[in-house]
Amino acid sequence: MSRPPTHKTNEAKLQAVREKNQRHYAKSDLPGCLLALKGIKDEMLSLTDDREPQKFVEDKFLQYVKSIKYTNDRGDNGDVTIISNTMLKVQDILNHTIRVQDQILNFCGPISDEFRAANSVSLFLSTVVAYLEDIDYLIHWGGVSELCIAHSSGELMYQKNLRV
Repeated sequence: MSRPPTHKTNEAKLQAVREKNQRHYAKSDLPGCLLALKGIKDEMLSLTDDREPQKFVEDKFLQYVKSIKYTNDRGDNGDVTIISNTMLKVQDILNHTIRVQDQILNFCGPISDEFRAANSVSLFLSTVVAYLEDIDYLIHWGGVSELCIAHSSGELMYQKNLRV
């Protein structure tokens, strides 16, 4: 059995569709998005201590290296949670940034100053996540020895200063 018509006339149906579209495309939350972006940027800067992505990741890498305990003939894997927890924290901030960035894109378009600010925060966090994922991958799949080889030969992403 089909659903009974909600609107009696075509004009009423057209008016209901217009109202629905106006609610859907309303541009009323831009100040909220900008405030959220400011909070994200403050959180990002407090996490990284106003440093460049390379310096922040290098410090986390050194913390990890200092956690490796060496015995007579070999070392253990160290405290892997230093890298993985930092990566999860930055990824969580990045996911929130992407949602806010999408809303700003819908409100202002891709050539606005607001979108450029959101995009710079997103690129910074994406770069940090990529650097940490590179280290995490080598720890889990290559082990500490592969990580040491990659670091000594300058093959880690943060050493090459690659950007995402």
